[in-house]
Amino acid sequence: MKVRGYKFGHPIFGYHDYFDFTPDFNINFDIDNNKLNISITDFNLGSNNTLAELLESGKVCLMAEVFCSYTMFRQCILLNHKRKFSVNLDLLKTKVECYFFIISNETIENYSNSSVIQEFSNDKFFIEYGDVLAFLGDYKFELDLKGTTVESFIKIREKLINSSGVEYIFTNNSIILEINKREYEKIKKYHLNPDFQQILISSLLQPALIHACYKLQNEEYEEKAWFRTLMLRWEKLKNTEEPPTADEIPQFVESLLSDPMNRLVDVLENIDEKSTIDDSY
Repeated sequence: MKVRGYKFGHPIFGYHDYFDFTPDFNINFDIDNNKLNISITDFNLGSNNTLAELLESGKVCLMAEVFCSYTMFRQCILLNHKRKFSVNLDLLKTKVECYFFIISNETIENYSNSSVIQEFSNDKFFIEYGDVLAFLGDYKFELDLKGTTVESFIKIREKLINSSGVEYIFTNNSIILEINKREYEKIKKYHLNPDFQQILISSLLQPALIHACYKLQNEEYEEKAWFRTLMLRWEKLKNTEEPPTADEIPQFVESLLSDPMNRLVDVLENIDEKSTIDDSY
């Protein structure tokens, strides 16, 4: 069994090689008083009574490994019964990864576990101090993207060279839409009108997001804020770290923009009603 590059010759709970089920384990996080606060909201080992008893006796313990690739901060934290901890934000930047384990607090001879699959049910193992007995999951926290909206990372600006059509630029943290001067001046004039905002979403934001979603397969952009924001929204929507496929992109974009077609139709009906009322006077 291999965990994060390390090989172990004993069952690791959380992997299907040895167990037919996984632990119920969920994480919440918030940022307050310049600290990243992480807490375990659900922790259930199911029918793995052996690990539950070892945890209760203190022979094994719950541990979190916190790593930030931007600052190279790394720390292993032993968790108490409250199952929560904090890290100073001054030590972190942009993104944090957390891995959760159950590790041994002592040497355990002839370790066995009745919850393992039948193939290994009669095997016994020698467990050393610090050995990993369960891998409870890995979590990523996007510190700079909490609360980020789709509209906040799409920018519209005037082209330096006046030409027709829209140019999409993905090399910045924001998605840049460049349009010619005449169109840009019109947008500046109308963008505060709620009705025209919905038309802009359908005509400009929607195609920009479609183009961007196709680029989620390209690692070249993975450090850009727009890329990480879209992947964060996709992971929350589908509970997967794999980017959307070509077939999944249209539905994903509609979800991001809260069904833009229906919103556009409602706006057009509203404009038509206003026009009818004005014509009646």
